[in-house]
Amino acid sequence: SPDKRWLIVGEGVPMTRVRVYDIKNPAKPTSTTVILSPTIVTPGEQSHAWFAVEWSDNNRHVLLSHAFTSAGNAAQEYILFDRQTATPRNLTRELSLAPTDELRLFDKRPNQFFILSSQTKVLRTISLSGEPPVALPIQHVLAYKSYNDDTVLYATDTLLDGTVLTGTVAVVLQQAGRTVELR
Repeated sequence: SPDKRWLIVGEGVPMTRVRVYDIKNPAKPTSTTVILSPTIVTPGEQSHAWFAVEWSDNNRHVLLSHAFTSAGNAAQEYILFDRQTATPRNLTRELSLAPTDELRLFDKRPNQFFILSSQTKVLRTISLSGEPPVALPIQHVLAYKSYNDDTVLYATDTLLDGTVLTGTVAVVLQQAGRTVELR
C-alpha cells in the first residue's frame, strides 16, 4: 500500500484466496485470509494472471486486474478489493466495461475511474455513484497519465485541429480546462 503498511498476496491457482498482511510491526506481522467468491471472479479456463493496477490513496482499496481465458479467448476483468471489509467488487460487471476497456483510478479515489477504450481510443471518466468527476471524453488517446483531479497528459495520433498524424504522435496536456499540444 502507499503507506507501506499493507501487503496483499493472492493464493491458489486459480487465485481463490487473498491474504492481507498488516506489516506495521515487521517483526510480528498479522494476517487475515479472504476467500474470493466464485460469483465475484469469473472462473475462466486454463491460465489466470493477476496484477495490481494501483492502490487508492486511502490505503484501503486496491484495483486488481484478472486476466484469464474464456471460451478460448483472452479476457480480463477489474476487481476492486477493500482490505478493511475484505469485500471485492467486480467493476467490469458493475460498470459494464467492454473487453477492450482499460480501467484506472481517477485521482487515486476508489469510487471514480478513467476508462480508456483501446478499440475506440476514447478516454472517459465514470463514477460508481453520482456524476463523472470531470468533463471528458478525450478522443484519439493512445496512452495517458493523469495527475490530481485536473491534469491529463496524453499521446494522440490526431492534432487538436483534427489533422491525422501518420507515423508520429502528438503529446497533449489538458490541465484545468486548458488544452495545449506540447510536441
